[in-house]
Amino acid sequence: MPSTEQHGTEAAEPPTQDTPPSPSTSSQRQRKSRETDTERAIKEIKNLVSLKLQVQQLRKQAVDVKDSLTKLFSDAEITQEEAQQLLQEIDTLAEYVELKRSYLAARQKAKPALVLLEECEMQEDEVLELT
Repeated sequence: MPSTEQHGTEAAEPPTQDTPPSPSTSSQRQRKSRETDTERAIKEIKNLVSLKLQVQQLRKQAVDVKDSLTKLFSDAEITQEEAQQLLQEIDTLAEYVELKRSYLAARQKAKPALVLLEECEMQEDEVLELT
């Protein structure tokens, strides 16, 4: 019976959690959410820039590997030193391929971020202020 009395008292109290949020509270939550989305968008774009620079650097080395690989598939003989260099270059090529995949995935992930920033009609100066 005491548990019923406690339950009865709880029902008599005005509900605090069920009351709808005031418009100002709702807009503050939306603004916070929007800021979070904007910060996330900036982070994704920064990651994309970083990956693109790394891909560009390794691309130059990957082209050199391609030239070395053509010699490997020809009838020409290679020296031990050339073989060792080729093995090192192949590691660079593997790194390039993985980095390129990461870049392509990041680019896909950053597309919505770009759309978000365009929706906000952010000018270049505004984007720089966020960074």
